[in-house]
Amino acid sequence: MEHKLKILYFSSVNWNWIKQRPHFIAEGLFKSGYKVDYLSMSPFGKVKIKNKKFENINFRIIELYSIPLHNKFIFSRIVNKFILNSYIDLDSYDIIIVTNPNQYGYIKDIKNKIIIYDCMDNNSLFYDGYVRKMIKLWERKLLYKSDKIIVSSNYLYETIIENYGEQLTNKLFVVRNAVDIDFCNYFDIQEYKSTLKSMKKPCFMYIGTIESWLDFDLLNRLLEKNKDWTLYLVGPYSNKMKRKFVENNDRIIWVGKKEHNQIKYWISCADIMVIPFKINELIKSVDPVKMYEFIAMDKTIISTYWSELEYFSSYDKLHFIDRENIFILEEEDYTENKFFAVNENFINKNNWGIRIKKYEEILNMD
Repeated sequence: MEHKLKILYFSSVNWNWIKQRPHFIAEGLFKSGYKVDYLSMSPFGKVKIKNKKFENINFRIIELYSIPLHNKFIFSRIVNKFILNSYIDLDSYDIIIVTNPNQYGYIKDIKNKIIIYDCMDNNSLFYDGYVRKMIKLWERKLLYKSDKIIVSSNYLYETIIENYGEQLTNKLFVVRNAVDIDFCNYFDIQEYKSTLKSMKKPCFMYIGTIESWLDFDLLNRLLEKNKDWTLYLVGPYSNKMKRKFVENNDRIIWVGKKEHNQIKYWISCADIMVIPFKINELIKSVDPVKMYEFIAMDKTIISTYWSELEYFSSYDKLHFIDRENIFILEEEDYTENKFFAVNENFINKNNWGIRIKKYEEILNMD
């Protein structure tokens, strides 16, 4: 295959983190014929970087260490820019895709290159005080420097226009998240049986990063109302998060992180999937990748409600819940779930291949 253009995809998450939008976008662009470098920078001591030989020179994973406190101190930013420039020649790329306002300093002086801002979160809301002000300042500069702005949700689209000006409309596009078209293609029955054998039934399951955006009070109430149920938490977590479940800790299984190719077995073994996010400005902008995967496997889903989920309103196994509306689950609420089912109609309309085609169309616009 003759490769089209050379792209640097500058991600906020390293390649070994749980698989999400940046991984799928970078892979998809490579499969579409672009030469792609996936770059991430992680603070010393936060993660262990695994240097690896490149199996394909047209798709490279580049992981660099950085100095901590990049957002707070100019010294850290100067050193980190030196580190990046020592390993990466930004001028060698045709297209540079950035994913966070704090990456603006690396590319602010770049000229005659296509700059894309792939925005998947209301980034400033992850921070407080001085750092939040800096993120907003960098985001404004990044938005106006970028040739195209791609956002993952309608709420983000509206928020950017409201906060930074209607003049951005002509270069602002929505490309929602999706499911991997191969997610359900290969199913190892032995892997499924092995996973199922270790599980307590009936069970709820949450899959994703376990962080402060989860509504732990709601999950505790759900367990209190449904005394026979067990909650499985699949994804990376800290001890601080684990202490949130003191009340029902005997009925919570902390599974930890699983590789993406194992996730479908955990989904298929669960009776009901849960997306228990606290509803705030940060969450309102989220288009949850896991929702696509749960629907692709035709699972019953309990979720808190925010307007972005209207996109999934035609799916009749999606039920909304809040702290004042905790229901007791009956057997008929989940017995329809087959051990392995595929929602082909949904996958055909919402796979990453379709999203990448739209992404490419945006890249190629004059």
